[in-house]
Amino acid sequence: MKRNIILWCSAFLIGALYPGCYQKPDEQPSDGVETIKVSSLKKVPKLRYNDANYFEDCFLVKLETTDESLIKDINQIQLMDSVVYILDRTQAKILSFSYDGKYLGKIGVMGQGPEEYIAISSFYVDKIDKSINLIDPMSMSIIRYSASGAFLNRAKHNNSNASFIKNAQVMNEDEIFCYSGSSWEDNSLYSIVSRSSFEKIKDICYYPAKTDAQISYTLSRQPFSIHDGKVTYGMLFSDVIERYEDGDSKPYLRFDHGKKSISPESLQQRLESKEYNYDYIQLMRSMAKENDYTPGFLDVVESSRFIVADFQVKESFMSVVVWDKKENKGIYVEEYGLISTPDFGTMDFYDDGTIVKVWSNGSVNSFKSEINKDEALKKEYPADVEAILNQYDEDDNPVLVFYKLKG
Repeated sequence: MKRNIILWCSAFLIGALYPGCYQKPDEQPSDGVETIKVSSLKKVPKLRYNDANYFEDCFLVKLETTDESLIKDINQIQLMDSVVYILDRTQAKILSFSYDGKYLGKIGVMGQGPEEYIAISSFYVDKIDKSINLIDPMSMSIIRYSASGAFLNRAKHNNSNASFIKNAQVMNEDEIFCYSGSSWEDNSLYSIVSRSSFEKIKDICYYPAKTDAQISYTLSRQPFSIHDGKVTYGMLFSDVIERYEDGDSKPYLRFDHGKKSISPESLQQRLESKEYNYDYIQLMRSMAKENDYTPGFLDVVESSRFIVADFQVKESFMSVVVWDKKENKGIYVEEYGLISTPDFGTMDFYDDGTIVKVWSNGSVNSFKSEINKDEALKKEYPADVEAILNQYDEDDNPVLVFYKLKG
């Protein structure tokens, strides 16, 4: 339940703040952008774990639980060479695990020495040089470690927005694509930074509503993805998914919800009103109840074959569309955002055709209890699910669910 609340709040917060990549309120789908009517998609109740129509493979990773590897919170996940890297911001450390769940060690050491970090706001892997890069907001530095955690070097930078970056992925030899939480400084949402110096190269989009309160919101886990050097990203309250390639952003695909889009100006006015006073959550709850505007998108990923995009519906539910580019057809998954089972339910991380969901400790224990009482339910899942549940103890680390999309 806790995880559902976090996702629900994230969805609402992101909607209040999306940029000038907006579809105009009265814009009609006649601008040459491929348009798919959501109402025309086949509705399915849920997308099951190991559904061979969409997943080439699904598997569970039970993260080893020891005093050294105990996780309090999973804020960010990165994958490289069959190793999972996890940021636990509560403990200010990055832990690494193999795909069979074995704890491999932590990355770097916290401290004030030349090879240490003071704090971690986020991190990213660089698959070109196989490094783990920590963004230290206190020292205004990028601290680089090897995949095994050995110190490589540190680089000071002058990127004032760096501490707000929540997701960064290397695009090529020169550039990194970044997504930022809300900022009271330069208000950047998506930006390109230099791979060598981490200095900002350009802003892609800005938040339309700027807060004066010095609070940074983590709004989404996976709002963009990179495939074949092209970035696909979306935003709430816009039906249009954008693509960044060759130095420019263009409308890429429209999932038409059949509702109008709210303008950034209207969002700003409502946020500034005495009724809301920059309370994003309260405003978005009200707008969800009104149900007048297109919900847009929270997380968007694109693989060689599929585009997967989830969004808020009504007040407290999420749904997802899965579009098959090869077959030119898609589905609308109604029961999405529920994390109590290993079925497809959230996109906490995406990389190279693989979506990862965090299956929380409480949800695993609850499902274990349920499945042990229901033989019919147990038969709905392959043997590997039962095997993991049988090994799972009450205080173990979360389980990661991997969904490898079909090519």
